[in-house]
Amino acid sequence: MMTLKNSRIKQKLSYPLMCSICGDIARGVNFSAASCMSCKMFFRRHAESGLLGQQCHFGGKCKITQTTRKFCAPCRLKLCFKVGMDPQLIRHSQRQYNNNIRLPKLTTIAILDNDRSMLTLDEWNLLSNIINTYDEQNLLIQTKDFFKNQFSLPPKIRCKDSKIFNYIGSIYSTLYTFIERCPLFYSLPVTIQKILIKRNLGSIGSFNALFISKEMNAFENESYSNLIDDMYGNGQSKRAIQASRRLDENGILIKIISILMIFSSNCTIISIDHLENIHIVFNPQILLHIENLIVTMLWKYLIYQYGYKEGILRYVSLVKSVLDMIQRMGDGLNVKRHWNMVENIAEEKLRLLSLKDGLSNN
Repeated sequence: MMTLKNSRIKQKLSYPLMCSICGDIARGVNFSAASCMSCKMFFRRHAESGLLGQQCHFGGKCKITQTTRKFCAPCRLKLCFKVGMDPQLIRHSQRQYNNNIRLPKLTTIAILDNDRSMLTLDEWNLLSNIINTYDEQNLLIQTKDFFKNQFSLPPKIRCKDSKIFNYIGSIYSTLYTFIERCPLFYSLPVTIQKILIKRNLGSIGSFNALFISKEMNAFENESYSNLIDDMYGNGQSKRAIQASRRLDENGILIKIISILMIFSSNCTIISIDHLENIHIVFNPQILLHIENLIVTMLWKYLIYQYGYKEGILRYVSLVKSVLDMIQRMGDGLNVKRHWNMVENIAEEKLRLLSLKDGLSNN
């Protein structure tokens, strides 16, 4: 229960506060410290979980920001206590409820009982590479700026289909850069690289368009929702909103899943190309090895951040989000202009790969 002192503090705050943990916009004083909703919920979950006893993998000197706050849970919790968050202010009923829950231990994951050290150094490096390479593309900032500019124009000239499709195309091209810079993708034979780009670029683009729309709260803008319906068919904005609500709030997980999707032998609704299938079928170990590396890293990261129970739930939710997106593409996004655009971008990237391969062989 909030103390009288905290209530008075809240009444006096008439201007935006910065979260004293990560620097995001604070949503009031929570547990005696100005904090955003993310840090508030983080402290509620972990204040009494024993997380402080876990070892930081970066020497205990992590800088907690809005971008990095989900990288190191022990350092984040340590900072929560340092700025004055008080676990005694967590509602007693909440703690009592949590203490009354007794889940049966699943024997199928008993082998993980001692696996709390989480990621190896190589896995941390892979995770860092994925996050940093994705963030370097500035997709969210560019998309916000684009639509801000479009919606500032007079109604008659704003959000023309040609401009929107061109911008969507630039997102797909940018995601190709993200994929290409992954060392695991670069290590593959060019023949396999080309097949994967052809098969999976469309799915990754659609998945990230949904993620970006959610991150920028685009569906709260009625004009944006109407634009989606006009371009992709009536009702598509409603389906997209429902799908975006199921996406995990941790953007790092979306970035990991995105890079994992590129190594799928089939992550979209496609017409069968028997020659491509032969290449995939006769090279299964190449993709399986890479998929195992990424999935193992993802699983350990989930356990590191959330523990076994919540880690499993989030993993299942991530898989379901991808499957929902593939089904939505097959059922509703039957817009020839969109897929022609995606196909043209894929062909352009395939030519680029062929050119690079030719130069490397000279």
